[in-house]
Amino acid sequence: MKNETCSTLAKASALAPLIALAFGCILNFGFLATHSQPGQSEGNPDDIRLLKFMIGLIPILIVIAGTASGVVALISAHRRGQKGIALPAGVGIVLGLLFLAFVAFVFLLVFQMARDGRFPAQQ
Repeated sequence: MKNETCSTLAKASALAPLIALAFGCILNFGFLATHSQPGQSEGNPDDIRLLKFMIGLIPILIVIAGTASGVVALISAHRRGQKGIALPAGVGIVLGLLFLAFVAFVFLLVFQMARDGRFPAQQ
């Protein structure tokens, strides 16, 4: 793998959590802007559920791809002895893993709350 490729992968890894956050915000604001207008029909609930699932899944996939690119860049740079790759790749891997750990924590917390019936809509 070329030095430019490793550098690009490392930078992409470091920027992936920020891109995922921005992408998720844009998708959520776009969804709210198009589905919260007065007088608009709600549409098919299954379609809305699928759309919300995809809005949540896309940033997670971006972070997973960024973390994987950081690992590939780090391994390739180590094999070739390239300098200057470890810091951005390491930052990307750490940020990606922190993001994924936070998502897993929130998922487990919401799952536990739903199982206990502590959502306002369920009461």
